[in-house]
Amino acid sequence: MLRDNFKFVLVLSFALSAAITGCNNKKRESEFREIVLPKNLEFIEIDKSQKFDKSWFDRKIKVVVFAKHADTNSPFKLDWQSAISEFEDIAFLFYVSEKDTAKLISNLKKVNFTHPIIHDPSDEFRELNVKEKEWTFISYLVKDNEIVGMGNPSLPDFKEKLSELKNESK
Repeated sequence: MLRDNFKFVLVLSFALSAAITGCNNKKRESEFREIVLPKNLEFIEIDKSQKFDKSWFDRKIKVVVFAKHADTNSPFKLDWQSAISEFEDIAFLFYVSEKDTAKLISNLKKVNFTHPIIHDPSDEFRELNVKEKEWTFISYLVKDNEIVGMGNPSLPDFKEKLSELKNESK
């Protein structure tokens, strides 16, 4: 009987250990998968003094943002500019699916968003990268073209996460 109990405990321990290890190694849906960056889209430069730089696609670390719309309640009201200015070696790529280009530019000007964007009216980025199709906004932290997390300026640790990514890449 003692021997049977020992076997039971041993098998149960092994099963629990395997289950826990499996859960810890399971990657969250948003992390550690390759991101696909469509490059054949139109670049819109709201402020003509800030030009879109195609080398941003090749940067080791990127913040890649998808927004379905750029209305006045959009994520473009967040303080992206301070992070963009502070982390000049990190690329900030903004894909926007708003179909009406004039409305898009007008709304970005209304919220004083001046960073160049990638206009994606056919939802190409969303189809390739956003698993939850009802989401209208998502911001990925990307290292070596793999999604390693999510973050945006509304989160208090956003700049800390960017610093960590930058330091890991040295």
